[in-house]
Amino acid sequence: MILAWLTWKFVETPFRDRSVTPIRLVGTTLATAATVLLSVGLGAHFSHGFPGRVFNGTDERGMVIAYNAAVFRFKEDDFPNNGRRNVLVMGDSTGRDFVNIIEEARRQRDYNLIYRDDYECPSKAPPSAKLTRLFDEADVFIIVYIAAPCAGQLVADIGAENAKKLIVVGPKHFGYNLNPFLRTPSDERAAARAKVLPSVVDENNIQRATLPPGGKFIDLLHLVGRDGTTLPVFDENGHFLSQDRVHLTKPGAIYFAQRIFTDPALAALH
Repeated sequence: MILAWLTWKFVETPFRDRSVTPIRLVGTTLATAATVLLSVGLGAHFSHGFPGRVFNGTDERGMVIAYNAAVFRFKEDDFPNNGRRNVLVMGDSTGRDFVNIIEEARRQRDYNLIYRDDYECPSKAPPSAKLTRLFDEADVFIIVYIAAPCAGQLVADIGAENAKKLIVVGPKHFGYNLNPFLRTPSDERAAARAKVLPSVVDENNIQRATLPPGGKFIDLLHLVGRDGTTLPVFDENGHFLSQDRVHLTKPGAIYFAQRIFTDPALAALH
């Protein structure tokens, strides 16, 4: 009641008195405030929320989309004939993530690397003539799909005798929502962890269980997440490992590269 009386006395009553608050002043003030708020809102909308404030001044498309899509430069139809081992990576956009991990680990310098996104899984049709030719030339097969146990189908296409050349990379995921981590203080970011979706944990287990005899499995959830159910959100410098919960930023690819190449399954890439 006291607050109501005070606001009536010192806010509402003067505001109603045009000799104290002219209507022109009110209109000008409200119009100016509305213009400022509209400008800030439009700026936030068209910049996707001013990502530079958390992504180190880099536009989010540069952090994720362009970085991921740049891997298409490895999409070739033939391996060069230079005496080096031939490594064929097949997968969706998470497969491109793995190519970026290989690149950030500087592991691709000693072999020929080709990435293909046109291996359909599951598929009732045989692989294309281009893929079949690459299958014949490849020394290492790496397959990376976020939700598709394709190893059995691939072994059927490349021949059981080549199963020992197969590396299956399990899925990764950074939980339901990364937005709450935006407020994480810089000195606490290295310890922040996101809970992996249960469906992704199940998919990881399925891909491991359906691994053909002789093939090798890279369990990213355990190699990087340690416990298999969580993943770190930031690197040691407080940079986001993922911007969209699925794909890796450049710092994310570097972070994974530093941690997974000790796995014996990747000895073929050493």
